[in-house]
Amino acid sequence: MEAKETQVKKHEFRKAAEDQRSASPARSVEARFGGYAEANRDLMQAAIDYEVWGKMIQAEVAVRTKRQLLGIFNRITNAVSEVATAKGIDLVITDQRPKFRRIWTR
Repeated sequence: MEAKETQVKKHEFRKAAEDQRSASPARSVEARFGGYAEANRDLMQAAIDYEVWGKMIQAEVAVRTKRQLLGIFNRITNAVSEVATAKGIDLVITDQRPKFRRIWTR
């Protein structure tokens, strides 16, 4: 998961550099050709697309993390159940249970 976050940060850095490079031609276009409005609109659209992409990646990472944690919790619960059954324990009391919102499966 840290690798994915690092990848997102690297992509953000590259995208910011591209946006700055794109902004410079937009100013020169206005001075030479008067097409600044169109270039500015393209730049704004690219910035919006980038923001949406970043939020989608964050949501995907959050869902993946929650699913992994839920899987680990279920494995622990199953292991405790097996050990309790093997030792003849009828009741196991714990003081922690993770609070997960419902995760929709695809």
